[in-house]
Amino acid sequence: MFRLFAAILFAACALTGAARAEFPERTITLLVSFPPGGLTDIPARILALEMQQRLGAPVIVENRAGASGITGGSYVVRSSADGYTLLVSALSEVQNFYYLNVPYDALIDLVPVGKIADGPPLVLIVNAKSPFKSVADLIAYERRIRRTLTSRRPALRPRRRSPFRS
Repeated sequence: MFRLFAAILFAACALTGAARAEFPERTITLLVSFPPGGLTDIPARILALEMQQRLGAPVIVENRAGASGITGGSYVVRSSADGYTLLVSALSEVQNFYYLNVPYDALIDLVPVGKIADGPPLVLIVNAKSPFKSVADLIAYERRIRRTLTSRRPALRPRRRSPFRS
């Protein structure tokens, strides 16, 4: 996977003109759009170490958390397109375009160059003392009481429909 990522990175640099000199000739920054220690940051730090060993140049991880990942994305969009500043973000950040006003167009201003990690599956968890043992139990309860249950997610606007129905 790393070889594919490195090949795409080098190709992208050639297209931007960064490959005119020997690449890399200075520090590469992996910008993580979430706080340190999270599910995006840890794979970025592992990738940075691997890139540094293979490229022979410093690779640092910089965290610019905020606005559900938009702060980091905005920074990378405003950065020089020379291959030295790369955004490491979660695919879930795509949800921002449906819920938030994003100051850039990710389909035009950013280009995905590779997948760097498989994340853990997301799970729905309830208190062990609750009567719910499955999503079907939640849906049945919601229908029985005839009102929408609420759910919580970080940094998103509330949903107008039940999060438990498809």
